[in-house]
Amino acid sequence: MNIVMLGAAGSGKGTISDYLKSEYSLKHISTGEILRNNIKMQTPLGRLAAEYINDGNLVPDEVVVDMIKDILKDKSTGYIFDGFPRNINQAKQLNEFCKIDLVISVEVEREILMNRLSSRRVCPKCNTTYSLQTAPDEICKTCGAKLIIRDDDKPESIKKRLEIYEQSAQILKDYYKNVLKIVDNSKDLETTIKSVKQIMGGIQKIWFVKH
Repeated sequence: MNIVMLGAAGSGKGTISDYLKSEYSLKHISTGEILRNNIKMQTPLGRLAAEYINDGNLVPDEVVVDMIKDILKDKSTGYIFDGFPRNINQAKQLNEFCKIDLVISVEVEREILMNRLSSRRVCPKCNTTYSLQTAPDEICKTCGAKLIIRDDDKPESIKKRLEIYEQSAQILKDYYKNVLKIVDNSKDLETTIKSVKQIMGGIQKIWFVKH
């Protein structure tokens, strides 16, 4: 079973992806992590990606897709795609070599997202991320450094990021409409996970009948 996770920054899709990975023995694919690993290992694709990044450019869709394709050579498991596809071109290319059984769009009211992201802090030494709710003194619990707010977590940057995401996400939701499920994560995580379990229960019945 292959699942695409859609969700704005701060929506909680990473947390839900971790739950699905653990509960259903799926492999979690994070595009950012894949890029970092390939660059660190200096693979041919990693070196190519580094050239674009070092020049201040986005990594082309083709390079990202080739990295994903390389991982999917392992057919022994299903996958959760987190942060991929980001646009319709990537979605169409993915469709050529991987069947997507379910797309979960994790949706949160914009005001809540704004509050979540604006309260986010990061440690400049160890890069651990916190919320002011869990670190009210703004001190890193790991190394004791003073936490900072990233430029992209400032109100104007957050607003712009959400607008860009909403535009691309709607196109992807239209493309995947036949396998799309909406999950509201505006409330507590327990309620969200319950909704996800219900979705997975129904999808698994259909999936096992087909397979």
